[in-house]
Amino acid sequence: LQRLPVTHLGPLPHLYRFEIELPESAVFINSDLAHLAKMCPNLEVARLCGQARFAQQFGPPPLTLEGIIPLTSACPKLHTLNVVIHAVEGNDETFKVREHSSRSLMRLNVGHSWIKDPLATAILLSHIAPHLDTLRWFQQTNRSGVVEKHAEMWQRVQSYLPQLQKMRLIERSLMPKPVVIEPPKKVSK
Repeated sequence: LQRLPVTHLGPLPHLYRFEIELPESAVFINSDLAHLAKMCPNLEVARLCGQARFAQQFGPPPLTLEGIIPLTSACPKLHTLNVVIHAVEGNDETFKVREHSSRSLMRLNVGHSWIKDPLATAILLSHIAPHLDTLRWFQQTNRSGVVEKHAEMWQRVQSYLPQLQKMRLIERSLMPKPVVIEPPKKVSK
């Protein structure tokens, strides 16, 4: 695995599809996705070496589930994301920012992603992508380097997610709309 920084990209405001699939897996970090979101605000599809595998001896992927938030919040048209992450519990501050939620992300493929707690991951994912329709991960167990434990936990995330998304959307529909108070009109007499 080699690090492939995308921080050298310049502004690409009209780019709508960004794909990197290399025969040798590349490693991305949270700041790479933050920079990509800044440079490519009109992304609709992002595929970043979604088949990368991280062996136990090398540890988990450095990119976290919270690391995709810059893409989901800065790219309002992003509907497909394919990336390998390390799904760890989210920070409390993340849940306080409604702008982190994507209205457009419909398909997420996490490939050989690592996961710690399926319930915490499902809760964070329901906040980041409340309209997510398809969650995929690599399930083939006869391939070397595959950790079956992670695939089982992603299966649990998928079973929790619809109920959490429904609850999240109901909660948001019950929130009062912001009231805009207009200043009083000035009249000279």
